[in-house]
Amino acid sequence: MAGVGKKIKKNITWMQWIVPTVLFALFMTFSLVNYYDNARVQAKQDVIKEFSEQMSYYTGQYELAYYYSKATAQSAADFCKEHSDDLFSDQNVELMQNICKNYSYNKGYIIKPDYTAIDTTRKLYTDISLNGVFSKLSFVNAEITDFYLGSGQAVAYVSAPIKTEDQVLGLVVFEYMPENVKDVVDTPNYISTNVYALMSHDGVIADRAGLEGAFMEKDSNLYDKFATYEFTESSFEQMKSDLDKGKSGYVVAKLNANNIRYFFYRPIEDQGTYFVMSVNSGMIAHKIENNSVDARRLVFRTLLVMVVFIVFLVAVLIMNLAKNTRANKELINKAQTDLLTDLLNKKATEEKIKEYLAEDGKDKTSMMFILDIDNFKNINDTMGHAFGDEVIATLGKQLRAEFRVNDIVGRTGGDEFTIFLKDLKDDNLLKSEANRVLGIFKNFKVGEYTKYFATASIGVSIYPQDADSFEGLYKAADQALYKAKNRGKNQMAFYKED
Repeated sequence: MAGVGKKIKKNITWMQWIVPTVLFALFMTFSLVNYYDNARVQAKQDVIKEFSEQMSYYTGQYELAYYYSKATAQSAADFCKEHSDDLFSDQNVELMQNICKNYSYNKGYIIKPDYTAIDTTRKLYTDISLNGVFSKLSFVNAEITDFYLGSGQAVAYVSAPIKTEDQVLGLVVFEYMPENVKDVVDTPNYISTNVYALMSHDGVIADRAGLEGAFMEKDSNLYDKFATYEFTESSFEQMKSDLDKGKSGYVVAKLNANNIRYFFYRPIEDQGTYFVMSVNSGMIAHKIENNSVDARRLVFRTLLVMVVFIVFLVAVLIMNLAKNTRANKELINKAQTDLLTDLLNKKATEEKIKEYLAEDGKDKTSMMFILDIDNFKNINDTMGHAFGDEVIATLGKQLRAEFRVNDIVGRTGGDEFTIFLKDLKDDNLLKSEANRVLGIFKNFKVGEYTKYFATASIGVSIYPQDADSFEGLYKAADQALYKAKNRGKNQMAFYKED
């Protein structure tokens, strides 16, 4: 059993190092994997942000052009208001003609609330609301911006109200060609791989630039194509919902087994039109890898350092295991030893007796003695504490010499000692061992110059007759000790006198 106990303790020593090391390695591995995953997520966010910023720039160009168009239309409307006696006057028409000439508008219109109108070619209309996009005209919220796709050509309109404080007198409307996407897009690194498109609110591609491909051809309907694609991130419905709410974003669609593309989208403010950019997923993945290369190198180097550290730690552990075992044994002995007597201290004495009774001594007869030096307080008071310590130390030395190595002898109080004798096979041996303990004090003297003959009162209990546990044995021996003291001290008493 003792060998098994030593083996268990040795295993525990190994586990004290191995378990934390393994846990540390697992924690570091998990942390590094998590760090790398987060780095890739951040890298993807950075790539998405990069293309989103491009989208913001492109739509900004259209919004700026639209802003100037609205400002021009409003200036024309203000001019016509000053000459509102006849909105169709030559003066107003000539102004509209000059604006179209100077700002490259296709055509201009002056429209009255009854939908009669005149354009810059001086053509008169009796009900212009019957003509294409003019059916959307509103004299309450007098702004119209939309694409009209006719003859394969995208046409945009912008309007401004001619109004006084009391009423709307009419509208001025300018028709113009949206700026060519090729003129807006300035990304030479991507122009051959990406697709850039201007799209109407109902999904029709009004203009495009970049990679040639059937999936975003001019005048085709992107929404119809999206309805047939498989989406791996977000959805077609989410894209339409975002655009209807004026939000930007992106979706990832699988066009076929070999072509997965990102579609970035962004509304062009107030125009009801959108800018769309399509990027191959391979380019996104390549940029993510480039953006996360530092994180990948850091993870690899950290793992390498961790492996070297663990190998070094195991080597050190193996080299120092024997040394540490010996040092630990010395520390344990010191922790269990009474400094004055070199006997076991109270805690160690109790633990060793309990361990013996629970294992090897469970079915064997044993004997416990409790010694209490008589009149020890008087010794300290009359002869000094130093001499009292000498009495204790001398008794400890004599007890160490008297008993077997495997017997348990300890100092369990100031002047109290406990002796536990193992495996006493018969009553004669019990008697002889009791006489041997009693004989220690027949001529026990202390002091080199001043001789002092110390005596002791001794209480005895026997296992398992008197008790079957350490606590029971100690209590029985303690009661026997007080029996001896009450009889006049300097004697031995048994818990059970017979």
